[in-house]
Amino acid sequence: MVMEARGKGVSANPFSVSVAHSHGPVEWFTCVKDVSDQDRLKMVVFAQEELGKSYGRLKTIALGLKIFFGHDLDKRDRLRRERELFCSEYVARVYNFIGLDLKKQRSDRFMKPCDISDSPLLERRGRLRLR
Repeated sequence: MVMEARGKGVSANPFSVSVAHSHGPVEWFTCVKDVSDQDRLKMVVFAQEELGKSYGRLKTIALGLKIFFGHDLDKRDRLRRERELFCSEYVARVYNFIGLDLKKQRSDRFMKPCDISDSPLLERRGRLRLR
């Protein structure tokens, strides 16, 4: 199963369904730091508590406009319950819940997909493609 924030909101889906609905290759990353079983469980529970939330379409548009117009992005991470989430924000929040900040000086609310893939805390393990 994969927990993800997509167009219909934050949901859990079979891995095969998520890959099939992807519009390109699926990148697979793991954390370079040892994460204890207890912290992994905390991450899963936190991620599950976010299920059912709406996808933050307006948040993604606001992020895009801030980037386009060169506005500063908030640097403070504030772990608070959001009503809407977008994909990279969801991932960053799950890691931040156990104290792993995927990008220093960038709020989870303004985390871009490239911030996730470029994080020094994550290592790309592979790429999956459908044939």
